[in-house]
Amino acid sequence: MQFPAQHIPFIKSGFMLRTAEVNLDPTAGIAMVGQNGSGKSTWAKAVAGVLKTGNRTAEKWLYVPQSMEQFFFAETLAEQLGYLFPDGYDRERLGDLFAQFRLDSSKLASYPLRWLSGGERRRAALACALYLEASYLILDEPTIGLGPNEALVMLDLLNTLQARLAGLVVITHALDVINGRRFVLGFEAGGIVYQGVSEEFSKSRNLIQKFGVRTIRQPI
Repeated sequence: MQFPAQHIPFIKSGFMLRTAEVNLDPTAGIAMVGQNGSGKSTWAKAVAGVLKTGNRTAEKWLYVPQSMEQFFFAETLAEQLGYLFPDGYDRERLGDLFAQFRLDSSKLASYPLRWLSGGERRRAALACALYLEASYLILDEPTIGLGPNEALVMLDLLNTLQARLAGLVVITHALDVINGRRFVLGFEAGGIVYQGVSEEFSKSRNLIQKFGVRTIRQPI
């Protein structure tokens, strides 16, 4: 996978995203780590083409945000699917994807989205992303706010996604998520200051502390 160089200044805040070109194995999962405000999400949005500025990748990447309110904003799932697929969608195929993500689409369709757990909403978002036939996917903090059981389900699904997709990038502060990926990119002050394999990263207490990684999953 080739990620183009980025140079994006934010005049009002004084923050600048400046990264060199990155080339990594296209079949391996990537974990992106860094303290809050280091530029991870800005970089991800730039390469996925979400930002008006920045250099997007040649391949089409889909970006699933950390806040599910940015992805699901309608009253019910059925209403939200109308926004996501204005030209209609194959209910059987989408239902199969929901089942793969351990969701009952017929039951959830009439539920208010606020009734769904954080894990259910995230799994529904991933099913919709695969329905759009994304080969390249960026997930921003997919396990944040999840209880221990839901987090375990999401970790299992991340491994499944990694095996199915040409490219998967996961922004995370969680060591258990990092351990399932192959490469780690470390961000600091708007730049990529570390590239390495997850086995190397996970053994370094200094790197874990430097990039603000949680070694034990905390109940939320």
